[in-house]
Order: sequence, then C-alpha cells, then structure tokens
Amino acid sequence: MDIYNFSSVNNISPFAPYYSYSIGIVDVSNEINLETIASNLLVKEKEIINKYPSGIDGETGLGKDSVTARFPHYTLWQYKEFKHLKSIVKKHHDIYCSSLNVNTDKIYSQAWFNVMRIGEKINKHSHNISPYSYLSAHLTVNAKDTKTYYFNPLSGERWGEDNINGKLTFFPSWIEHETDKVEIEQERITIALDIYNHTSFTQDVYDNKKYRWHEL
Repeated sequence: MDIYNFSSVNNISPFAPYYSYSIGIVDVSNEINLETIASNLLVKEKEIINKYPSGIDGETGLGKDSVTARFPHYTLWQYKEFKHLKSIVKKHHDIYCSSLNVNTDKIYSQAWFNVMRIGEKINKHSHNISPYSYLSAHLTVNAKDTKTYYFNPLSGERWGEDNINGKLTFFPSWIEHETDKVEIEQERITIALDIYNHTSFTQDVYDNKKYRWHEL
C-alpha cells in the first residue's frame, strides 16, 4: 500500500492553521474479478433503482434518479456476491491503520456504488464531518481517463489520483473530494463505502439503521 501524507509545515505561530491526514492506495486487482463485479453491479443498478425510492444523492450531483441516490436503503454487503470484497477491505484497512500506528478494534461498514455515464461527474462533497467521523474508501471497478480529487481543508488545493481499475483508496471521511466528468461512452463504475470503529458505530448509528452496517 502506498501512503500519501499531507500536513501543514513551517508554522511559526502556535495558533497557525494546522492539518494532518493520510490517503492510502492499494491495487487489489489480483484479489478480485473486476469484470464479474462490474457485470453484477450493472444488474444490481436496475434492481436497486426499481426496488427503492429515489432520495438524496449525497451532494454528488448525480441526481435523485441515480443508483447513488438509493444508498440510504441498502448496503452492498447484504449481497453474497460481495462477501469476498468485505474481507479484502478489512485486510487493507488494517494495513493502512498499522502503517499510521493507529490501533484498531471492531470496525463496521456500509457500502454502495455509483454508475456514471457520459457527461456525468461527482461534485465536491464529503461523507462525514462529525466527531464520529472515521474512514471512507472507494474501489475503481471500471473507469478510463478520469481522476478523483481530494481537497486540502485549508488552501482548497486539490490532489488527484488516476481512477485505475482495481485501485482501492482509503481516506478520512471528512476530506472533500470530486471526480472528472466522464467523456466517453463507457460506464464509470465505483464502489464507495464508509467505515466506523466500534465507538462511532454504537454511539452514532440509530438502531433502525444498523442493518446497513456490517462488521468487517
């Protein structure tokens, strides 16, 4: 796993703005079958859109009719096709935390997916800015010639990574991020997920929403 560290430097004043965060990126293409996952997700897209009502799209700009806007109603982890992916996320989460000397306990996750077509992009947004905020991640399943950008919380400067199939990226849930616009006639398919540690899960998730969070 490659770890990219971002922190403020050369602060002269004790009250100068400060930030410190890390983004972890790992290629898991040899651990999963990306073609099978992409095919399964395109089938699930129709099923989920027909099954669940449209709702908020998480400020992504993909619209209320997108599969993204159904994320409050389900988790990918409820489907047996993605059981293996759960274990992969857990393994690399632990590697990410170990590299940062962060102790881990039980972790829980909810997961959804995005399907973008020509002319669509994900607008700048973050997943969780509360005191319970932990980690988010995304897996590029099928993409070409797009990037995801992460924004410095003070300067607003953005740092981009290429969306390469099989790339799994971990980042703090409060980091704002966005994508390029899809410019070709090919679906851009990604899996997105949030992770909570045990404290955040038990204290911040309502009982009637816990079904969406699976222990990893």
